[in-house]
Amino acid sequence: MTCLKILPQQIQTIVDLICVLQENGGAEYLDLLNAIVKVEGLGLTLKRNQAYVMKYVMQDYNKLANIMDQPREAREQILTLQTNEQELRYFISLIDLLATCAEVTSLLQWSNIG
Repeated sequence: MTCLKILPQQIQTIVDLICVLQENGGAEYLDLLNAIVKVEGLGLTLKRNQAYVMKYVMQDYNKLANIMDQPREAREQILTLQTNEQELRYFISLIDLLATCAEVTSLLQWSNIG
């Protein structure tokens, strides 16, 4: 219920903070967005929050996901810890958030199947 009370402006503010912080603390805010999108204990994905997170992430994609647009060699250096550990944490958190936003399962969908 708490996740459903979050306003779109609050989600946008979190995305704006991620754009400013990026690898210097942005991973924690990416994890926060992930928690807003999916209720882990229930495996419940909240479509409303998924839509808002993706809307604001895509609006600021160049700032937020610039790590994804780096050459393959640069991404490999991040994944093999040849750069700082914060970059790896940010990269993992970003991919985890995008994967969670791509999920389509929810309790409502499962109840409609049966």
